[in-house]
Amino acid sequence: MKNSVPGADGMTAWQREVTEYEFTPEERVELERSRYADLLRDPGFKAVFADEGNSDLLKELLNVMLDGERTVRSVTLLRNEIAGLSRHGKTSVLDVRCKDGSGAEFDVEVQRIAHTNLFKRFLLYGCKLFNSHTYRSSGKDQYRIRPVYVIAIVGDRMMSEDGYDFGENMRSFVSLCDINEKKRVSSSLNLIFMQLGLFGKSAEECVTALDRWCYVFKNIGHLEAMPESFREKVFSRLFAASEVAGFTKEKKIRYAKDMIDDYGLYYMKKDAHDEGLKEGLAKGREEGIEKGIKDTALKFLAAGVPVATVSECTGLTAEQLNALKDSSR
Repeated sequence: MKNSVPGADGMTAWQREVTEYEFTPEERVELERSRYADLLRDPGFKAVFADEGNSDLLKELLNVMLDGERTVRSVTLLRNEIAGLSRHGKTSVLDVRCKDGSGAEFDVEVQRIAHTNLFKRFLLYGCKLFNSHTYRSSGKDQYRIRPVYVIAIVGDRMMSEDGYDFGENMRSFVSLCDINEKKRVSSSLNLIFMQLGLFGKSAEECVTALDRWCYVFKNIGHLEAMPESFREKVFSRLFAASEVAGFTKEKKIRYAKDMIDDYGLYYMKKDAHDEGLKEGLAKGREEGIEKGIKDTALKFLAAGVPVATVSECTGLTAEQLNALKDSSR
Protein backbone atom coordinates (compact mmCIF):
# COMPACT_ATOMS: atom_id res chain seq x y z
CA MET A 1 0.00 0.00 0.00
CA LYS A 2 1.06 3.57 -0.68
CA ASN A 3 0.93 4.50 3.02
CA SER A 4 3.55 1.87 3.90
CA VAL A 5 6.14 3.09 1.33
CA PRO A 6 8.78 5.53 2.68
CA GLY A 7 8.80 8.98 1.08
CA ALA A 8 11.72 11.24 0.25
CA ASP A 9 12.22 11.96 3.94
CA GLY A 10 12.49 8.27 4.70
CA MET A 11 9.21 8.21 6.63
CA THR A 12 6.02 6.39 5.78
CA ALA A 13 2.69 8.21 5.76
CA TRP A 14 1.60 6.72 9.06
CA GLN A 15 4.91 7.73 10.70
CA ARG A 16 4.16 11.33 9.79
CA GLU A 17 0.72 11.02 11.37
CA VAL A 18 2.22 10.24 14.76
CA THR A 19 5.11 12.70 14.77
CA GLU A 20 3.35 14.71 17.47
CA TYR A 21 4.33 11.88 19.83
CA GLU A 22 7.96 11.92 20.96
CA PHE A 23 9.07 8.45 19.91
CA THR A 24 12.81 7.87 20.05
CA PRO A 25 14.64 6.68 16.92
CA GLU A 26 15.02 3.26 18.54
CA GLU A 27 11.28 3.10 19.21
CA ARG A 28 10.52 4.01 15.60
CA VAL A 29 12.78 1.20 14.37
CA GLU A 30 10.84 -1.25 16.54
CA LEU A 31 7.52 0.07 15.26
CA GLU A 32 8.49 0.13 11.60
CA ARG A 33 10.32 -3.15 11.27
CA SER A 34 7.32 -4.86 9.74
CA ARG A 35 4.50 -3.98 7.38
CA TYR A 36 1.94 -6.01 9.31
CA ALA A 37 0.94 -6.07 12.96
CA ASP A 38 2.58 -8.92 14.87
CA LEU A 39 -0.38 -11.11 15.87
CA LEU A 40 1.64 -12.91 18.54
CA ARG A 41 2.04 -9.67 20.49
CA ASP A 42 -0.84 -8.30 22.52
CA PRO A 43 -1.01 -4.92 20.71
CA GLY A 44 -1.09 -6.51 17.24
CA PHE A 45 -3.54 -9.23 18.21
CA LYS A 46 -5.93 -6.78 19.84
CA ALA A 47 -5.62 -4.24 17.03
CA VAL A 48 -6.96 -6.86 14.61
CA PHE A 49 -9.26 -9.14 16.59
CA ALA A 50 -10.64 -6.72 19.20
CA ASP A 51 -11.89 -4.48 16.38
CA GLU A 52 -15.64 -4.94 15.85
CA GLY A 53 -15.10 -4.35 12.15
CA ASN A 54 -13.09 -7.59 12.02
CA SER A 55 -15.65 -9.83 13.74
CA ASP A 56 -15.71 -12.02 10.61
CA LEU A 57 -12.00 -12.76 11.11
CA LEU A 58 -12.52 -13.53 14.79
CA LYS A 59 -15.31 -15.95 13.85
CA GLU A 60 -13.05 -17.71 11.31
CA LEU A 61 -10.24 -17.96 13.87
CA LEU A 62 -12.56 -19.47 16.48
CA ASN A 63 -13.93 -22.08 14.07
CA VAL A 64 -10.45 -23.15 12.98
CA MET A 65 -9.26 -23.47 16.58
CA LEU A 66 -12.45 -25.31 17.63
CA ASP A 67 -11.95 -27.79 14.76
CA GLY A 68 -15.54 -29.04 14.68
CA GLU A 69 -16.16 -28.91 18.43
CA ARG A 70 -18.88 -26.37 17.66
CA THR A 71 -19.64 -23.96 14.82
CA VAL A 72 -19.59 -20.25 15.56
CA ARG A 73 -21.85 -18.35 13.17
CA SER A 74 -21.57 -14.90 14.76
CA VAL A 75 -19.56 -13.31 17.55
CA THR A 76 -20.09 -10.38 19.89
CA LEU A 77 -17.16 -8.74 21.65
CA LEU A 78 -17.55 -8.48 25.42
CA ARG A 79 -16.00 -6.29 28.06
CA ASN A 80 -12.84 -8.25 28.70
CA GLU A 81 -12.22 -7.61 32.38
CA ILE A 82 -12.78 -10.45 34.83
CA ALA A 83 -13.95 -9.54 38.32
CA GLY A 84 -11.80 -11.05 41.02
CA LEU A 85 -8.84 -11.85 38.75
CA SER A 86 -5.85 -9.55 38.87
CA ARG A 87 -2.34 -9.21 37.53
CA HIS A 88 0.07 -7.36 39.79
CA GLY A 89 -2.76 -5.93 41.88
CA LYS A 90 -4.73 -4.64 38.88
CA THR A 91 -7.90 -5.90 37.28
CA SER A 92 -7.01 -8.54 34.72
CA VAL A 93 -7.77 -7.65 31.11
CA LEU A 94 -7.95 -10.62 28.75
CA ASP A 95 -6.75 -10.45 25.17
CA VAL A 96 -10.08 -10.94 23.37
CA ARG A 97 -13.29 -12.03 25.07
CA CYS A 98 -16.42 -12.76 23.05
CA LYS A 99 -19.52 -14.94 22.83
CA ASP A 100 -21.41 -16.63 20.05
CA GLY A 101 -25.13 -16.68 19.28
CA SER A 102 -25.78 -19.57 21.69
CA GLY A 103 -24.18 -17.77 24.62
CA ALA A 104 -20.94 -19.78 24.76
CA GLU A 105 -18.06 -17.55 25.88
CA PHE A 106 -14.55 -17.50 24.47
CA ASP A 107 -11.31 -15.99 25.70
CA VAL A 108 -8.65 -15.98 22.98
CA GLU A 109 -5.12 -15.38 24.25
CA VAL A 110 -1.75 -15.08 22.57
CA GLN A 111 1.50 -15.83 24.37
CA ARG A 112 4.73 -15.35 22.48
CA ILE A 113 6.98 -17.09 25.00
CA ALA A 114 5.80 -20.01 27.14
CA HIS A 115 6.66 -19.97 30.84
CA THR A 116 6.04 -21.96 33.97
CA ASN A 117 2.45 -22.13 35.21
CA LEU A 118 1.06 -20.99 31.84
CA PHE A 119 -1.48 -23.82 31.81
CA LYS A 120 -2.59 -22.94 35.35
CA ARG A 121 -2.96 -19.29 34.36
CA PHE A 122 -5.27 -20.10 31.48
CA LEU A 123 -7.18 -22.61 33.61
CA LEU A 124 -7.75 -19.84 36.15
CA TYR A 125 -9.05 -17.58 33.36
CA GLY A 126 -11.47 -20.29 32.31
CA CYS A 127 -12.72 -20.82 35.86
CA LYS A 128 -13.24 -17.09 36.34
CA LEU A 129 -15.10 -16.80 33.04
CA PHE A 130 -17.26 -19.74 34.05
CA ASN A 131 -17.99 -18.17 37.42
CA SER A 132 -18.68 -14.73 35.95
CA HIS A 133 -21.95 -15.82 34.35
CA THR A 134 -23.14 -18.36 36.93
CA TYR A 135 -22.68 -16.81 40.36
CA ARG A 136 -25.66 -14.45 39.95
CA SER A 137 -28.04 -17.27 39.03
CA SER A 138 -30.33 -18.98 41.49
CA GLY A 139 -32.80 -21.87 41.47
CA LYS A 140 -32.96 -23.82 38.22
CA ASP A 141 -31.06 -21.10 36.34
CA GLN A 142 -27.87 -21.85 38.22
CA TYR A 143 -27.61 -25.14 36.32
CA ARG A 144 -28.11 -23.61 32.88
CA ILE A 145 -24.41 -23.62 32.20
CA ARG A 146 -23.05 -21.95 29.10
CA PRO A 147 -19.80 -23.47 27.76
CA VAL A 148 -16.57 -21.56 28.26
CA TYR A 149 -13.52 -21.91 26.00
CA VAL A 150 -10.05 -20.52 26.60
CA ILE A 151 -8.07 -20.66 23.35
CA ALA A 152 -4.34 -20.03 23.78
CA ILE A 153 -2.04 -19.54 20.81
CA VAL A 154 1.51 -19.98 22.11
CA GLY A 155 4.50 -18.94 20.04
CA ASP A 156 6.72 -21.78 21.21
CA ARG A 157 6.22 -25.08 23.06
CA MET A 158 4.26 -25.43 26.28
CA MET A 159 6.35 -26.26 29.33
CA SER A 160 5.47 -29.31 31.40
CA GLU A 161 3.54 -28.61 34.60
CA ASP A 162 3.09 -30.94 37.57
CA GLY A 163 4.57 -33.81 35.60
CA TYR A 164 2.29 -33.37 32.57
CA ASP A 165 3.95 -32.78 29.20
CA PHE A 166 1.93 -31.48 26.25
CA GLY A 167 4.16 -33.57 23.99
CA GLU A 168 4.32 -33.32 20.21
CA ASN A 169 0.65 -32.44 19.62
CA MET A 170 0.51 -29.03 18.02
CA ARG A 171 -3.13 -28.65 19.13
CA SER A 172 -4.20 -29.86 22.57
CA PHE A 173 -7.81 -29.91 23.77
CA VAL A 174 -8.42 -30.10 27.52
CA SER A 175 -11.92 -30.71 28.87
CA LEU A 176 -13.72 -32.43 31.76
CA CYS A 177 -13.39 -36.19 31.36
CA ASP A 178 -14.02 -39.36 33.36
CA ILE A 179 -10.63 -41.06 33.55
CA ASN A 180 -12.06 -44.52 34.25
CA GLU A 181 -14.69 -44.41 31.52
CA LYS A 182 -12.38 -42.52 29.14
CA LYS A 183 -15.16 -40.24 28.02
CA ARG A 184 -16.10 -36.60 28.26
CA VAL A 185 -18.34 -35.68 31.18
CA SER A 186 -19.18 -32.07 30.36
CA SER A 187 -18.43 -29.42 27.74
CA SER A 188 -18.81 -26.60 30.26
CA LEU A 189 -15.08 -25.78 30.69
CA ASN A 190 -12.58 -26.21 27.86
CA LEU A 191 -9.01 -25.17 27.10
CA ILE A 192 -7.42 -25.33 23.66
CA PHE A 193 -3.66 -24.85 23.24
CA MET A 194 -1.85 -24.31 19.97
CA GLN A 195 1.93 -24.86 20.19
CA LEU A 196 3.43 -22.93 17.28
CA GLY A 197 6.88 -24.05 18.36
CA LEU A 198 5.96 -27.37 16.73
CA PHE A 199 4.94 -25.72 13.46
CA GLY A 200 7.63 -25.39 10.83
CA LYS A 201 5.90 -25.46 7.44
CA SER A 202 6.66 -23.04 4.66
CA ALA A 203 3.84 -21.08 3.01
CA GLU A 204 3.85 -23.50 0.06
CA GLU A 205 3.56 -26.51 2.38
CA CYS A 206 0.40 -25.19 4.06
CA VAL A 207 -2.56 -27.15 2.71
CA THR A 208 -5.21 -26.88 5.44
CA ALA A 209 -6.91 -23.85 6.95
CA LEU A 210 -5.22 -24.63 10.28
CA ASP A 211 -1.82 -24.73 8.56
CA ARG A 212 -2.39 -21.30 7.04
CA TRP A 213 -3.61 -19.73 10.26
CA CYS A 214 -0.60 -21.13 12.13
CA TYR A 215 1.73 -19.83 9.43
CA VAL A 216 0.19 -16.36 9.60
CA PHE A 217 0.40 -16.13 13.39
CA LYS A 218 3.99 -17.29 13.41
CA ASN A 219 5.27 -15.23 10.48
CA ILE A 220 3.10 -12.21 9.65
CA GLY A 221 5.13 -9.89 11.89
CA HIS A 222 8.09 -10.05 9.53
CA LEU A 223 6.45 -10.69 6.14
CA GLU A 224 6.67 -8.06 3.42
CA ALA A 225 3.65 -9.37 1.49
CA MET A 226 0.97 -12.02 1.63
CA PRO A 227 2.17 -15.36 0.18
CA GLU A 228 0.75 -16.08 -3.27
CA SER A 229 -0.66 -19.42 -2.08
CA PHE A 230 -2.86 -17.59 0.46
CA ARG A 231 -4.99 -15.82 -2.16
CA GLU A 232 -8.37 -16.64 -0.68
CA LYS A 233 -10.96 -14.33 0.82
CA VAL A 234 -10.34 -14.87 4.52
CA PHE A 235 -6.57 -14.38 4.28
CA SER A 236 -6.84 -11.42 1.93
CA ARG A 237 -9.07 -9.87 4.61
CA LEU A 238 -6.69 -10.87 7.40
CA PHE A 239 -3.61 -9.37 5.75
CA ALA A 240 -5.49 -6.19 4.86
CA ALA A 241 -6.79 -5.87 8.44
CA SER A 242 -3.27 -6.44 9.83
CA GLU A 243 -1.54 -3.82 7.69
CA VAL A 244 -0.59 -0.99 10.03
CA ALA A 245 -0.72 1.60 7.25
CA GLY A 246 -4.44 0.86 6.89
CA PHE A 247 -5.28 1.62 10.51
CA THR A 248 -7.14 4.82 11.33
CA LYS A 249 -4.98 7.59 12.80
CA GLU A 250 -6.32 6.97 16.30
CA LYS A 251 -5.73 3.23 15.99
CA LYS A 252 -2.18 3.76 14.69
CA ILE A 253 -1.29 5.97 17.63
CA ARG A 254 -2.81 3.55 20.13
CA TYR A 255 -1.05 0.63 18.45
CA ALA A 256 2.28 2.49 18.40
CA LYS A 257 2.08 3.38 22.08
CA ASP A 258 0.97 -0.14 23.03
CA MET A 259 3.84 -1.65 21.03
CA ILE A 260 6.36 0.59 22.79
CA ASP A 261 4.94 -0.45 26.16
CA ASP A 262 4.97 -4.08 25.08
CA TYR A 263 8.58 -3.95 23.88
CA GLY A 264 9.58 -2.15 27.07
CA LEU A 265 7.93 -4.83 29.19
CA TYR A 266 9.45 -7.59 27.06
CA TYR A 267 13.00 -6.28 27.34
CA MET A 268 12.57 -5.50 31.04
CA LYS A 269 11.53 -9.13 31.65
CA LYS A 270 14.31 -10.40 29.36
CA ASP A 271 16.96 -8.34 31.15
CA ALA A 272 15.68 -9.54 34.52
CA HIS A 273 15.70 -13.14 33.28
CA ASP A 274 19.21 -12.83 31.81
CA GLU A 275 20.54 -11.20 34.97
CA GLY A 276 18.90 -13.86 37.12
CA LEU A 277 20.34 -16.57 34.88
CA LYS A 278 23.86 -15.12 35.15
CA GLU A 279 23.55 -14.85 38.91
CA GLY A 280 22.24 -18.40 39.08
CA LEU A 281 25.10 -19.73 36.97
CA ALA A 282 27.66 -17.84 39.04
CA LYS A 283 26.11 -19.10 42.26
CA GLY A 284 25.92 -22.63 40.90
CA ARG A 285 29.55 -22.47 39.79
CA GLU A 286 30.64 -21.25 43.23
CA GLU A 287 28.57 -23.94 44.97
CA GLY A 288 29.98 -26.58 42.63
CA ILE A 289 33.57 -25.55 43.33
CA GLU A 290 32.92 -25.52 47.07
CA LYS A 291 31.33 -28.98 46.95
CA GLY A 292 34.26 -30.30 44.91
CA ILE A 293 36.78 -29.03 47.45
CA LYS A 294 34.85 -30.58 50.34
CA ASP A 295 34.49 -33.92 48.53
CA THR A 296 38.23 -33.96 47.82
CA ALA A 297 39.06 -33.07 51.42
CA LEU A 298 36.90 -35.94 52.69
CA LYS A 299 38.71 -38.39 50.41
CA PHE A 300 42.08 -37.19 51.68
CA LEU A 301 40.96 -37.49 55.27
CA ALA A 302 39.51 -40.96 54.65
CA ALA A 303 42.85 -42.00 53.15
CA GLY A 304 44.62 -40.97 56.37
CA VAL A 305 46.20 -37.73 55.11
CA PRO A 306 46.93 -35.47 58.13
CA VAL A 307 44.46 -32.63 58.76
CA ALA A 308 47.24 -30.03 58.53
CA THR A 309 48.24 -31.27 55.05
CA VAL A 310 44.62 -31.33 53.81
CA SER A 311 44.11 -27.82 55.20
CA GLU A 312 47.15 -26.55 53.35
CA CYS A 313 46.05 -28.16 50.07
CA THR A 314 42.35 -27.18 50.15
CA GLY A 315 42.34 -23.88 52.03
CA LEU A 316 39.85 -25.22 54.57
CA THR A 317 40.63 -24.63 58.23
CA ALA A 318 41.22 -27.46 60.69
CA GLU A 319 37.88 -26.60 62.34
CA GLN A 320 36.05 -26.82 59.00
CA LEU A 321 37.73 -30.13 58.18
CA ASN A 322 36.84 -31.63 61.56
CA ALA A 323 33.22 -30.47 61.21
CA LEU A 324 33.11 -31.88 57.68
CA LYS A 325 34.48 -35.22 58.91
CA ASP A 326 31.90 -35.32 61.72
CA SER A 327 28.98 -34.52 59.39
CA SER A 328 29.92 -37.33 57.01
CA ARG A 329 29.70 -40.04 59.70
